[in-house]
Amino acid sequence: MATARRVNRRLNEKLIMKYIAPVTRTILTTIAGVFALCITRADAWQSDNGNGTFKNPVLYADYPDPDIIRVGKDFYMVSTTFVDSPGINVLRSKDLVNWQIVSHAASVVNGGNQFNMIGGTAYRQGFWAASIRHHNGTFYVADNPTFGHARVYYTTNISGPWQYHTLNRSAYDPGLFIDTDGTGYIACGNTHLSLLTLNSNYSRVVSVKNDFFNYRGAEGSHMIKRGKYYYLFNANPSMQPFALLCSRSTNIFGPYETIKSLDDPRGGHQGGIVELADGHWYGFVMKDSGAIGRMTDIGPVFWTNDWPVWGTPE
Repeated sequence: MATARRVNRRLNEKLIMKYIAPVTRTILTTIAGVFALCITRADAWQSDNGNGTFKNPVLYADYPDPDIIRVGKDFYMVSTTFVDSPGINVLRSKDLVNWQIVSHAASVVNGGNQFNMIGGTAYRQGFWAASIRHHNGTFYVADNPTFGHARVYYTTNISGPWQYHTLNRSAYDPGLFIDTDGTGYIACGNTHLSLLTLNSNYSRVVSVKNDFFNYRGAEGSHMIKRGKYYYLFNANPSMQPFALLCSRSTNIFGPYETIKSLDDPRGGHQGGIVELADGHWYGFVMKDSGAIGRMTDIGPVFWTNDWPVWGTPE
């Protein structure tokens, strides 16, 4: 019996080496090839052309509802993260093209059991359309989680940790703006936009100007100031093709006059503009890109009659 078992074992080993092992090697080789191909494809997209030029999108991934500021020589961006935990991506760049995640403003999505997939799910809920600003050495991020009132996150170190104030009301798609005198405002809403005035440490809404801007479908507000004008940027998903609304006023509370389309020809929406250290300006928008998500485009902006124009002068 022992001899028969040894013979059968040797026979099995020969069969394995002759038939099974090559198939196994083929399968492993195929898997390795597919894995290598995936890595190659993942690494294939480079927005930075390496010669001082770039191509869009600068982020070939889902970074919805971007907001960008510059502090010194660095640019900072935040984006929507929905139910992902930690939430609210915070990215940094030296050139608007090459970005790196440096922290998350929200360490957890503390919205209850559904966000932990207990008793249901909260898919597409969570943290939407954040905005970022900087004032007197502190970074501030405004967001309105779908499960509560608006929040203002803050930190003196962009890498965190972040703390937050919960405001005394909601603010749909909050566009945080801090004026030169330090007064904080939040532009928010859809179609009938409201302007919220914050207290001195941006922890509470002290007054509200309803309908300070009224434009059908406008949302995703971002606000800046240049010279004598306040500029308000809004997405308008009801417009076809997609475009970015730009409005201006010499009074933050309005009235505002509006350009119906400010955008690059690829058809992005929701975003704004940011000034470079050398005084030039760039615009940024998200572009709906199917299964990939909403990718971020940037492009140069020049000024004509105190209006920002997407592109370069002819």
